[in-house]
Amino acid sequence: MISLNLYSLIIIIIFFISLFSALSYVYVWKRYVLTSKVPQGYGLIVIYFIFILSLFLNLNVNYVYTFFTILILSSIYWIDDFKNLSAKSRIFLQSICGILILSININILEEQILIFIIFAILFSLLSIILTNITNFYDGLDLNLSVFIIINSAICIYIFNNNSYIILILLTIIVFMITFSFFNSKKNNLYFGDSGCFVFSSFLIFLIISAYNQNNVKIFYLFITLSLPLVDVFYVLLYRVLKKESLLTRNHYHLYQKYGKIFKNKSYLLLQLINSFLIICILGILSYFYIISSNIIVLISLTTTIIFYLFSSLFINEYTK
Repeated sequence: MISLNLYSLIIIIIFFISLFSALSYVYVWKRYVLTSKVPQGYGLIVIYFIFILSLFLNLNVNYVYTFFTILILSSIYWIDDFKNLSAKSRIFLQSICGILILSININILEEQILIFIIFAILFSLLSIILTNITNFYDGLDLNLSVFIIINSAICIYIFNNNSYIILILLTIIVFMITFSFFNSKKNNLYFGDSGCFVFSSFLIFLIISAYNQNNVKIFYLFITLSLPLVDVFYVLLYRVLKKESLLTRNHYHLYQKYGKIFKNKSYLLLQLINSFLIICILGILSYFYIISSNIIVLISLTTTIIFYLFSSLFINEYTK
């Protein structure tokens, strides 16, 4: 366990270090990397601090190996922030990261190799999906900051008995707060594709950790992730039916439609309204039933699908 005084000291130190690192990142990018392009990829810095923190706290060796794996792969992914990687390269990195994190954190007996293969495929796909979901929010207007802070806060509730994971999540929140000071200004600093990759990879680690601990509270992540999940699967199905390449860029996502007509914050508002509706319904049901993981998933997805349909109909009617 970590004492409250140590908690406070580490968070204060991280706050000032993150401020300094953001200033330094902007300066170095504009002076030595690409002077004509807005500094992006700052999110990569987060995993370096998480890795250093894991060494300082002498965490479980699996934690250290996991964070080091994310650090290496996200450093490669950082290339995409100043010199675009191909879609196949990005998908490969996302996929292999999910598999490696799974391999480090789960024990599979030799006779259970088929189970591991199934898990590897699932977490490979989940890593791809989560990275692209997080990417939805990257840009101006603090969308990504709010999204990551909310999900980190939910994860603190999920892992409320693990002081080390809580400290890492608080570190992420502090970094997002200081990042927001810069991101709120136009053409100043972006979290970047590599930063989105870091956070989604960390979510993969938390999901696997929850599985190992039989922590069913991990399903509460559906409250905030259900809307972008439904959006992703709708667009994938739509593009398959239209026989379009899934590797090319498109403008079918709900956040793109709303961002084109309204301000960028409109999609974040939709996300907050949808999450609020799910929480209200779960809160009402909790008076009559014991809320199980199945109910959380069912209510989250059902509410989101209905909300998504109404939101899509509204924007289609508005743009006529």
